Amino acid sequence: MSDARETANLPSDDEIVVAVCSDDNYVMPLSVTVCSLAFNLGPGERAVIYVIDGGITLAHQRKLVNRVSRTCNRVRLIFVPADLRTLGELREVGHLGSGTYLRLLIPALLPAELEKVVCLDSDLIVRASVAGLWSAELGDAPLMAVQDSKVKTFGQDDGPITWYDLIGIDGEVFYFNAGVTVMNLNRWRSERFALRIAEFLKENASRLRWADQDGINVILAGRIRPLDPSWNVQYAAIHSDPSVVRNADWRPRATQLKKCRILHYTGAEKPWSPNVFDPERLEFLKYLSRSRWIGSFSFLSMMARYGFTHVRVLYLRPLKASIRCLLHGVKKPG
Repeated sequence: MSDARETANLPSDDEIVVAVCSDDNYVMPLSVTVCSLAFNLGPGERAVIYVIDGGITLAHQRKLVNRVSRTCNRVRLIFVPADLRTLGELREVGHLGSGTYLRLLIPALLPAELEKVVCLDSDLIVRASVAGLWSAELGDAPLMAVQDSKVKTFGQDDGPITWYDLIGIDGEVFYFNAGVTVMNLNRWRSERFALRIAEFLKENASRLRWADQDGINVILAGRIRPLDPSWNVQYAAIHSDPSVVRNADWRPRATQLKKCRILHYTGAEKPWSPNVFDPERLEFLKYLSRSRWIGSFSFLSMMARYGFTHVRVLYLRPLKASIRCLLHGVKKPG
């Protein structure tokens, strides 16, 4: 575990470069994200993952390295200490903790020699090789991202930036989800985007709905290049669509998920929340089991750890719905 700025920890020419951000509160889902990425690398592919560390304990760092090394010896983890105080005082918004702002530090903390990086949230599972993201053509764009599934444009009636016209943004400009991006590090450094976004966030703290995502969309408005939606299938949007959510035969949901390369658990409800009973939880649990983050993932060990009621709610109730969904063709994309 070393500082990313040491020359010895520069990526080799054949490594995919990824950045993830987490504090100690999110280290369990982070383990799922990292292990799912490792499991789905293609033959001969290798990756280096820079973990922007907002306070992960040394014990959890060692545990994560150990689990990943057991999963795949073609993935390296490099922990990079991060101090959010360099951005000033940023307000927490809704269910989003302060850790969401760690992504703004990526350009400053990664080696200056790096020109781009794939950035992933720590509440998602990777279902296909990220080589496709790594090879995406950025051009002069500062960022590539998937359009938000619930808020498509700035001018949408329920959009988070209701004053977009007062700051010179056209209502037809796309609004993007920041959970899966390809970042042009040269652009971010030369145009000082992180500091400009931080200033916007502080000036509009009381008006924000989605924290740094709002700031990224405003400061980079009209300059973000769209990614294929399969790279960020957003859980909250799937479950707010009346044609999909809790549909009797699950077919609409199966159609949306069949080509999903990354499943992003957006929203306040997460697959580890006790009140979530959806088929997508089963896939999270599969990678949690493979990560061995909580040891042997048997029914008896869960009973001992959490008790019968929690186990029934967390693991058994989703099983019937999960099987129904999987029978209708939800599978990993080819």
